[in-house]
Amino acid sequence: MNEVNWQNMLRWAISDSNTSIVVNLDGVTGASTYSKFMSAAQQGIGGGAVEGNYFNWEMGQIYQAGQEGNVSFMQGREMLPNPFQ
Repeated sequence: MNEVNWQNMLRWAISDSNTSIVVNLDGVTGASTYSKFMSAAQQGIGGGAVEGNYFNWEMGQIYQAGQEGNVSFMQGREMLPNPFQ
């Protein structure tokens, strides 16, 4: 994202119920959609948005906003069931 203020834009998008958020889990470690998301979210909550940790930070923002049930997950071009719904 080229937007300088991308972190605030992401927070705004997460809080906007009209925004569709799709999380691509390609390359994310874990045995299930739940474990992949939660592992990334937990790592991102305390880590801040630093280079190499952006994905985890983004997942942490989704989790802290309580929006994980409103996210669509995909992997390998396939939509996955949302374990938080």
